[in-house]
Amino acid sequence: MRLTIQDILEWIEFNLTEELTLRVLEEKTGYSQWHFQKSFKGVTGMSPGVYIRKRKMVIARDLLKETNSSITEIAMYLGYRQQS
Repeated sequence: MRLTIQDILEWIEFNLTEELTLRVLEEKTGYSQWHFQKSFKGVTGMSPGVYIRKRKMVIARDLLKETNSSITEIAMYLGYRQQS
């Protein structure tokens, strides 16, 4: 089953705390790498990797403001292997 880019954007939002790779996204949509990246950029104006990093940084910023969690804790929560 092929997902639309809007569907994959919703799926990304629901799974932002996971380590999201381009391969996982491509498999979810059923599109080739080239077609998926071109379609994604056409809808969002950015590559999937940039989109995911920006969304994670917004969440990290909000968590730093609203919680007492450390940078390391937030990085691990968002699926990063290290805080940098």
